[in-house]
Amino acid sequence: MFYKGFKHVSLLLLLLISSPSIAKNIDSEMHSNYCMLNTPDIIYSTTSFNRSITINLADIVSDSLNHELSILEVVKVSSTGSNSSYVEQSKPLEFTYRPNNFLGVDVFMYTVGHKGIGKTGLVEITSLEHDYCTLETPDTTYLSTTSNQAITINLEGIVTDSLDHKLSILEIVNITSSGNNLSFFEQISPLTFTYNPNGHLGADVLMYTIGHEGVGKTGLIEIMTLD
Repeated sequence: MFYKGFKHVSLLLLLLISSPSIAKNIDSEMHSNYCMLNTPDIIYSTTSFNRSITINLADIVSDSLNHELSILEVVKVSSTGSNSSYVEQSKPLEFTYRPNNFLGVDVFMYTVGHKGIGKTGLVEITSLEHDYCTLETPDTTYLSTTSNQAITINLEGIVTDSLDHKLSILEIVNITSSGNNLSFFEQISPLTFTYNPNGHLGADVLMYTIGHEGVGKTGLIEIMTLD
């Protein structure tokens, strides 16, 4: 019985040694079972047409054998526009997407693994002009004060940015006034300004723009000054 079992093992070893492809297929099958994709098949990301972003795949794939994983390949598989965008691998498990002024949607197929064996997924990146800025309030905000009482207006939270840009007030303009133009305003921080009626009675409508690097969203503030 022992002899027969030993003979069978010997024959299997001989078969593997004489047929490297069989050994490789077995190793591939075993390894691929240890390498697991931890996220949905498609990862979605957003950027602007002139802003590069880094895609980190460190938590995307895990290996129960604790192999040192790396990106094996990143390939653009579809694009809604020109092919001006491209990717560059920056670290073993990171790559940088450079839109290069591209507007649209790019889909990349990546493979992460060890020694040529791994798991494959997709990254869909949408490159926008300025739609990542969102106005979180009604288009017009209504405030009131007295003719001799300045008020501080904080616009933090008025506009949000899905890309976490550092937002600031880009512009404030007095577009209509029901009386004289004695009132004035002064910006005192990136998202705060002071409105001073300076004796003005009536309504002032201020148009503000909040954003990043010249791109943002616009809203109105109507301030009624009373006696």
